[in-house]
Amino acid sequence: MRRPALVIGSAAALILLSLTQILMALLMGLAAAVEHKHEIPGAPQASPALMYCLCAFFLGLAVWGIVTAIGLSKLRRWARYSILIIGGCMAFFGFVGMAGMLVTILIVPFLLASTGDTQHGSLATVRILFASFAFIYAAVTAIGIFWLVYFNRKAVRAVFAGSLEAKTEGRRPILISVYAVLSLLGAVALLVMAFLPLPTVLYGVAFQGWKKVTVDLLFAAINVAVAIGLWKLAEWARRLALGYLAVGGTMMVVYLIRPSLMMRNNEAVAQAMGITPTPLPGHVQTVMYGFIFGISLLFMAAIAWMLHYYRGRFSPPAPAASVAGV
Repeated sequence: MRRPALVIGSAAALILLSLTQILMALLMGLAAAVEHKHEIPGAPQASPALMYCLCAFFLGLAVWGIVTAIGLSKLRRWARYSILIIGGCMAFFGFVGMAGMLVTILIVPFLLASTGDTQHGSLATVRILFASFAFIYAAVTAIGIFWLVYFNRKAVRAVFAGSLEAKTEGRRPILISVYAVLSLLGAVALLVMAFLPLPTVLYGVAFQGWKKVTVDLLFAAINVAVAIGLWKLAEWARRLALGYLAVGGTMMVVYLIRPSLMMRNNEAVAQAMGITPTPLPGHVQTVMYGFIFGISLLFMAAIAWMLHYYRGRFSPPAPAASVAGV
């Protein structure tokens, strides 16, 4: 079957992105090795471990992208699902990154003022730098949205699965699949965090030692359960995901009401990493945290709405066995 040009182009783009991630992984691994060997003064204590973890993470993403690109070139049905998940992740994280860069541009004057650098040239240079990053994140977001739209088109589904299969496929909505994969990635991140020398902070309470490991492993297990259950369209997993979102949403609301708890979080993490956080004016922190938590609440509300909207696709829990007549 003839391969559409945009499918081949998407495969090529995935290869380029994967090569970029491999380069980033190598640079991070090299920097971590140099810092670990020479113990650079003033560097955060947890930097080598974090960079090694990021190195492995980017290598994993690169392998995923290359395998998906090969599948796309062969018009494998699983590759279409894979690039839809990749596109969803890129759209989500790209938008969050772009928004973060734009907020950073707004608070750059306060950051420079706190370090004593008030030169106009420095301000313009830093703003141009973060604007460039914002543009890159915007491009990533646009590519992710394009893949979500293009690979969901009926004609493209027919190319990958055949016309008959394309009419009957897709019992699991793609947004549910994307969220399931994100939950699984979240579980992996929590497993890594459980064994890093950084505290886990919930509602302003910092957990250390075995308590921190227990909390991280508990949330990792919940993420795994949600991912597997959503993939199987189990009703219990949908309810568990909604409860999990409610816990996260409650924490965001608490931080909005009491921003001092977030400052306490930052201090605990900075102390564990051996760095001194840059102080910001109170109103700047209020605006910054309000934006971050507001965006987080909107995303949580959107995911909750999505789980409610597709509730008819989930299998109801099995009825309890009747004991009547026994």
